[in-house]
Amino acid sequence: MRNLLTMIEREFKALFVSPILWIVMVMFLVYQGLSFWAILSFLAQPNAPEGAPFQFFFGATTLYWIGFLVICSVIPMGAIASERRNGTLETLMTAPVTELEVIVSKFLASWGFFIGLWIPTLAYVLLLYHYSEGGLDLGPIWSGYLGSLLLGGAFISIGLLASVMTRNQIVAAVVAFGVNGCIFLLAIVAYLPSFMGAREELFNYLSVWNQMEDWGRGVVDTRHVVYAVSLIVFSLFCSVRLLEARRWR
Repeated sequence: MRNLLTMIEREFKALFVSPILWIVMVMFLVYQGLSFWAILSFLAQPNAPEGAPFQFFFGATTLYWIGFLVICSVIPMGAIASERRNGTLETLMTAPVTELEVIVSKFLASWGFFIGLWIPTLAYVLLLYHYSEGGLDLGPIWSGYLGSLLLGGAFISIGLLASVMTRNQIVAAVVAFGVNGCIFLLAIVAYLPSFMGAREELFNYLSVWNQMEDWGRGVVDTRHVVYAVSLIVFSLFCSVRLLEARRWR
Protein backbone atom coordinates (compact mmCIF):
# COMPACT_ATOMS: atom_id res chain seq x y z
CA MET A 1 0.00 0.00 0.00
CA ARG A 2 2.86 2.38 0.80
CA ASN A 3 4.39 1.76 -2.63
CA LEU A 4 1.05 2.42 -4.29
CA LEU A 5 0.52 5.72 -2.48
CA THR A 6 4.05 6.80 -3.37
CA MET A 7 3.46 5.91 -7.00
CA ILE A 8 0.15 7.80 -7.10
CA GLU A 9 1.85 10.89 -5.68
CA ARG A 10 4.59 10.56 -8.29
CA GLU A 11 2.07 10.29 -11.12
CA PHE A 12 0.06 13.27 -9.89
CA LYS A 13 3.19 15.41 -9.89
CA ALA A 14 4.05 14.23 -13.39
CA LEU A 15 0.56 15.15 -14.64
CA PHE A 16 0.55 18.62 -13.11
CA VAL A 17 3.96 19.56 -14.52
CA SER A 18 2.93 18.56 -18.04
CA PRO A 19 2.31 21.72 -20.11
CA ILE A 20 0.23 19.74 -22.60
CA LEU A 21 -2.25 18.68 -19.94
CA TRP A 22 -2.49 22.21 -18.59
CA ILE A 23 -3.41 23.42 -22.07
CA VAL A 24 -5.89 20.57 -22.43
CA MET A 25 -7.39 21.38 -19.03
CA VAL A 26 -7.96 25.04 -19.94
CA MET A 27 -9.41 24.11 -23.33
CA PHE A 28 -11.73 21.54 -21.74
CA LEU A 29 -13.07 24.03 -19.18
CA VAL A 30 -13.59 26.68 -21.85
CA TYR A 31 -15.34 24.09 -24.02
CA GLN A 32 -17.57 23.03 -21.14
CA GLY A 33 -18.46 26.64 -20.40
CA LEU A 34 -19.38 27.33 -24.02
CA SER A 35 -21.39 24.11 -24.19
CA PHE A 36 -23.35 25.03 -21.07
CA TRP A 37 -24.00 28.51 -22.42
CA ALA A 38 -25.22 27.02 -25.73
CA ILE A 39 -27.58 24.67 -23.88
CA LEU A 40 -29.04 27.52 -21.82
CA SER A 41 -29.47 29.65 -24.94
CA PHE A 42 -31.19 26.78 -26.72
CA LEU A 43 -33.59 26.07 -23.83
CA ALA A 44 -34.44 29.76 -23.58
CA GLN A 45 -36.04 29.70 -27.03
CA PRO A 46 -39.86 29.60 -27.16
CA ASN A 47 -40.00 26.34 -29.16
CA ALA A 48 -37.30 24.55 -27.14
CA PRO A 49 -38.09 21.03 -25.88
CA GLU A 50 -38.77 20.40 -22.23
CA GLY A 51 -35.91 19.34 -20.03
CA ALA A 52 -33.58 20.55 -17.32
CA PRO A 53 -30.29 22.14 -18.46
CA PHE A 54 -28.19 19.47 -16.77
CA GLN A 55 -30.18 16.73 -18.46
CA PHE A 56 -28.85 18.08 -21.76
CA PHE A 57 -25.44 18.86 -20.30
CA PHE A 58 -24.83 15.24 -19.29
CA GLY A 59 -24.71 13.15 -22.41
CA ALA A 60 -27.84 14.25 -24.28
CA THR A 61 -25.92 16.25 -26.91
CA THR A 62 -22.95 15.62 -29.17
CA LEU A 63 -21.23 18.59 -27.52
CA TYR A 64 -20.83 16.51 -24.37
CA TRP A 65 -19.44 13.47 -26.14
CA ILE A 66 -16.91 15.31 -28.29
CA GLY A 67 -15.21 16.86 -25.27
CA PHE A 68 -15.63 13.67 -23.25
CA LEU A 69 -13.97 11.39 -25.80
CA VAL A 70 -11.10 13.80 -26.43
CA ILE A 71 -10.24 14.45 -22.79
CA CYS A 72 -10.43 10.76 -21.82
CA SER A 73 -8.05 9.90 -24.67
CA VAL A 74 -5.54 12.68 -23.99
CA ILE A 75 -5.12 12.44 -20.20
CA PRO A 76 -3.64 8.90 -20.07
CA MET A 77 -1.79 9.04 -23.40
CA GLY A 78 1.64 9.53 -21.85
CA ALA A 79 1.19 7.30 -18.80
CA ILE A 80 3.38 4.49 -20.13
CA ALA A 81 4.25 5.74 -23.62
CA SER A 82 6.30 8.68 -22.33
CA GLU A 83 8.09 6.41 -19.83
CA ARG A 84 9.10 4.08 -22.64
CA ARG A 85 10.14 6.91 -24.94
CA ASN A 86 12.28 8.57 -22.26
CA GLY A 87 13.80 5.28 -21.13
CA THR A 88 12.51 5.68 -17.55
CA LEU A 89 10.21 2.67 -17.64
CA GLU A 90 13.11 0.25 -17.26
CA THR A 91 14.37 2.20 -14.25
CA LEU A 92 10.89 2.25 -12.74
CA MET A 93 10.48 -1.50 -13.14
CA THR A 94 13.75 -2.15 -11.30
CA ALA A 95 12.24 -0.49 -8.22
CA PRO A 96 10.45 -2.68 -5.65
CA VAL A 97 7.05 -2.21 -7.31
CA THR A 98 4.86 -4.62 -9.23
CA GLU A 99 3.30 -4.15 -12.64
CA LEU A 100 -0.10 -4.01 -10.95
CA GLU A 101 1.02 -1.13 -8.71
CA VAL A 102 2.42 0.75 -11.71
CA ILE A 103 -0.79 0.39 -13.74
CA VAL A 104 -3.18 1.08 -10.86
CA SER A 105 -1.23 4.16 -9.74
CA LYS A 106 -1.19 5.61 -13.25
CA PHE A 107 -4.88 4.89 -13.68
CA LEU A 108 -5.88 6.44 -10.35
CA ALA A 109 -3.74 9.52 -11.01
CA SER A 110 -5.26 9.98 -14.49
CA TRP A 111 -8.76 9.37 -13.17
CA GLY A 112 -8.16 11.78 -10.29
CA PHE A 113 -7.01 14.44 -12.75
CA PHE A 114 -10.17 13.83 -14.79
CA ILE A 115 -12.35 14.14 -11.69
CA GLY A 116 -10.62 17.40 -10.81
CA LEU A 117 -11.60 18.81 -14.20
CA TRP A 118 -15.27 18.54 -13.29
CA ILE A 119 -14.99 20.41 -9.99
CA PRO A 120 -15.10 23.91 -11.61
CA THR A 121 -18.35 22.92 -13.39
CA LEU A 122 -20.05 22.89 -9.98
CA ALA A 123 -20.21 26.66 -10.48
CA TYR A 124 -22.93 25.97 -13.06
CA VAL A 125 -24.99 24.25 -10.34
CA LEU A 126 -24.57 27.24 -8.03
CA LEU A 127 -25.45 29.60 -10.86
CA LEU A 128 -28.70 27.80 -11.69
CA TYR A 129 -29.53 27.40 -8.02
CA HIS A 130 -29.17 31.15 -7.52
CA TYR A 131 -31.39 32.10 -10.46
CA SER A 132 -33.87 29.25 -10.21
CA GLU A 133 -37.16 30.36 -8.69
CA GLY A 134 -38.52 26.89 -7.98
CA GLY A 135 -35.22 25.42 -6.84
CA LEU A 136 -33.19 22.65 -8.40
CA ASP A 137 -33.73 18.91 -8.40
CA LEU A 138 -30.24 17.93 -7.28
CA GLY A 139 -30.76 14.17 -7.69
CA PRO A 140 -30.35 14.09 -11.51
CA ILE A 141 -27.43 16.51 -11.26
CA TRP A 142 -25.44 14.35 -8.85
CA SER A 143 -26.29 11.18 -10.76
CA GLY A 144 -25.13 12.91 -13.95
CA TYR A 145 -21.80 13.68 -12.32
CA LEU A 146 -21.54 10.11 -11.03
CA GLY A 147 -22.22 8.66 -14.46
CA SER A 148 -19.68 10.98 -16.09
CA LEU A 149 -17.00 10.02 -13.59
CA LEU A 150 -17.65 6.28 -13.92
CA LEU A 151 -17.68 6.29 -17.72
CA GLY A 152 -14.68 8.61 -17.66
CA GLY A 153 -12.83 6.03 -15.58
CA ALA A 154 -13.75 3.33 -18.10
CA PHE A 155 -12.57 5.36 -21.10
CA ILE A 156 -9.40 6.43 -19.30
CA SER A 157 -8.55 2.81 -18.52
CA ILE A 158 -8.81 2.09 -22.26
CA GLY A 159 -6.56 5.06 -22.92
CA LEU A 160 -4.05 3.65 -20.45
CA LEU A 161 -4.10 0.32 -22.28
CA ALA A 162 -3.39 2.16 -25.52
CA SER A 163 -0.47 3.91 -23.82
CA VAL A 164 1.01 0.54 -22.82
CA MET A 165 0.85 -0.60 -26.43
CA THR A 166 3.05 2.16 -27.89
CA ARG A 167 5.85 4.56 -27.04
CA ASN A 168 4.27 7.47 -28.94
CA GLN A 169 1.80 9.59 -26.97
CA ILE A 170 -0.04 10.86 -30.04
CA VAL A 171 -0.53 7.33 -31.35
CA ALA A 172 -1.81 6.27 -27.93
CA ALA A 173 -4.32 9.13 -27.91
CA VAL A 174 -5.51 8.32 -31.45
CA VAL A 175 -5.91 4.62 -30.64
CA ALA A 176 -7.78 5.41 -27.44
CA PHE A 177 -10.06 7.88 -29.24
CA GLY A 178 -10.76 5.28 -31.93
CA VAL A 179 -11.64 2.51 -29.47
CA ASN A 180 -13.70 4.79 -27.23
CA GLY A 181 -15.39 6.20 -30.32
CA CYS A 182 -16.35 2.69 -31.44
CA ILE A 183 -17.87 2.04 -28.01
CA PHE A 184 -19.83 5.27 -28.36
CA LEU A 185 -21.06 4.30 -31.84
CA LEU A 186 -22.73 1.19 -30.42
CA ALA A 187 -25.63 3.55 -29.67
CA ILE A 188 -26.18 3.88 -33.44
CA VAL A 189 -25.87 0.16 -34.13
CA ALA A 190 -28.86 -0.53 -31.87
CA TYR A 191 -31.12 1.37 -34.28
CA LEU A 192 -30.06 -0.47 -37.45
CA PRO A 193 -32.84 -2.69 -38.88
CA SER A 194 -30.66 -5.81 -38.85
CA PHE A 195 -30.11 -5.46 -35.10
CA MET A 196 -33.74 -5.09 -34.07
CA GLY A 197 -35.09 -7.65 -31.65
CA ALA A 198 -33.05 -9.47 -29.03
CA ARG A 199 -29.77 -7.97 -30.18
CA GLU A 200 -31.29 -4.49 -29.95
CA GLU A 201 -31.63 -4.91 -26.19
CA LEU A 202 -27.98 -5.97 -25.96
CA PHE A 203 -26.72 -2.94 -27.90
CA ASN A 204 -29.02 -0.64 -25.93
CA TYR A 205 -27.35 -1.94 -22.79
CA LEU A 206 -23.89 -1.35 -24.27
CA SER A 207 -24.82 2.14 -25.49
CA VAL A 208 -23.04 4.73 -23.36
CA TRP A 209 -25.32 7.40 -24.83
CA ASN A 210 -28.39 5.64 -23.42
CA GLN A 211 -26.58 5.13 -20.13
CA MET A 212 -25.77 8.82 -19.78
CA GLU A 213 -29.34 9.76 -20.63
CA ASP A 214 -30.41 7.58 -17.68
CA TRP A 215 -27.79 9.15 -15.42
CA GLY A 216 -28.89 12.62 -16.53
CA ARG A 217 -32.51 11.85 -15.62
CA GLY A 218 -31.50 10.69 -12.16
CA VAL A 219 -31.80 6.96 -12.91
CA VAL A 220 -29.05 5.12 -11.01
CA ASP A 221 -29.05 1.69 -12.65
CA THR A 222 -26.67 -0.84 -11.15
CA ARG A 223 -26.21 -2.36 -14.60
CA HIS A 224 -24.57 0.86 -15.76
CA VAL A 225 -22.26 0.77 -12.75
CA VAL A 226 -21.33 -2.86 -13.50
CA TYR A 227 -20.70 -1.94 -17.14
CA ALA A 228 -18.24 0.83 -16.27
CA VAL A 229 -16.47 -1.14 -13.53
CA SER A 230 -16.16 -4.17 -15.82
CA LEU A 231 -14.52 -2.07 -18.53
CA ILE A 232 -12.10 -0.63 -15.98
CA VAL A 233 -11.14 -4.01 -14.53
CA PHE A 234 -10.77 -5.65 -17.95
CA SER A 235 -8.66 -2.81 -19.39
CA LEU A 236 -6.40 -2.66 -16.32
CA PHE A 237 -5.98 -6.44 -16.39
CA CYS A 238 -4.93 -6.31 -20.05
CA SER A 239 -2.57 -3.42 -19.29
CA VAL A 240 -0.89 -5.34 -16.47
CA ARG A 241 -0.48 -8.47 -18.59
CA LEU A 242 0.90 -6.51 -21.53
CA LEU A 243 3.34 -4.64 -19.30
CA GLU A 244 4.51 -7.93 -17.80
CA ALA A 245 5.10 -9.34 -21.29
CA ARG A 246 7.09 -6.28 -22.35
CA ARG A 247 9.15 -6.39 -19.16
CA TRP A 248 10.56 -9.84 -19.92
CA ARG A 249 11.38 -9.16 -23.56
